[in-house]
Amino acid sequence: KGKEGWIIGKSNILLYTADAGDNWDRIPLSSQLPEDMVFIEATGEKSAEMVIYEFDISLSSFKSPLFLLLINLVTNLTVR
Repeated sequence: KGKEGWIIGKSNILLYTADAGDNWDRIPLSSQLPEDMVFIEATGEKSAEMVIYEFDISLSSFKSPLFLLLINLVTNLTVR
């Protein structure tokens, strides 16, 4: 939202920008997560929800550049 942006990719890549893409920060994700990320949506300032194969990940406000990851196993792929 605004000048914020998110990019997801294979190999558990999650990138975040707060300045319309002038600078990008890579957000570290667990290597235990599946690699099939399918969707990300900004939900507010410095927060987003990401859907990956068999998991629904919620990213809440971060302290420093690190995010708190809340992982909920889902039975089917969730598309929003």
